[in-house]
Amino acid sequence: MTRFRSVSSKLKRKILTQDHWLCWYCGHEIATGFLKMFIGRKAVVDHKIPVAWSGTDDEANLVAACYWCNRRKGALSVEAYREKLLHTNNACCVVFFGERDRYN
Repeated sequence: MTRFRSVSSKLKRKILTQDHWLCWYCGHEIATGFLKMFIGRKAVVDHKIPVAWSGTDDEANLVAACYWCNRRKGALSVEAYREKLLHTNNACCVVFFGERDRYN
């Protein structure tokens, strides 16, 4: 059974805030706790380089993601996941990759 490592709540909040509470993959607004009832997308932190590929919990390797993109991506690389989204007719995921840089 795979055991998931957890990122500290302080680091998770820092990543979510730095990404402006937007999914790094699809661009949807994300939230935690009570607000996710209204926004509809659960906020999680994802590894750009998967832990399965020796990805670290370093801040540079972490991005904000919605629960659904995180589940769909799994252990795929960012490029492989982008290809997967581009070749599926999934209306909920518009390719948004790396747009966090536009805010800095």
